[in-house]
Amino acid sequence: MKLKEFNTENVEKSRRGQASIRLTKSGMISISKELGELLQLKVGDKLALSQNEDKPKDWYLNVSPIGFAIRNDSKNEKEKNRFAFNCSSLVQKLFDSIGYEGSSIAFLVSEEAEKISKVSYYAILTAGYRPKEND
Repeated sequence: MKLKEFNTENVEKSRRGQASIRLTKSGMISISKELGELLQLKVGDKLALSQNEDKPKDWYLNVSPIGFAIRNDSKNEKEKNRFAFNCSSLVQKLFDSIGYEGSSIAFLVSEEAEKISKVSYYAILTAGYRPKEND
């Protein structure tokens, strides 16, 4: 018998406490509290996702005047820093670009922005996802 031990040194840490984004097949895009704070978001701000046409698996998040309006996504009235928006066609484009066939996935988001034409783009770290190969 060959056993592989899982312990605190080799198990991926939780995304809790880190800037992240969660996407569901139904089209819900949720912004973590930490990402909301990083972007200094408030209800009514607008976000857009951008895909690198040269590297289609690379996606970015940015505040945009023509983006999707965000809403508060907290069940707790005292928590005003959890946000979400919906766009199922956008989620499907991202899922297709990385070969994801599940129903929900979360990605860390870079805390360092890349500035292009005075716009701050935050990388959605999709590179960590690897589609399962069929046996």
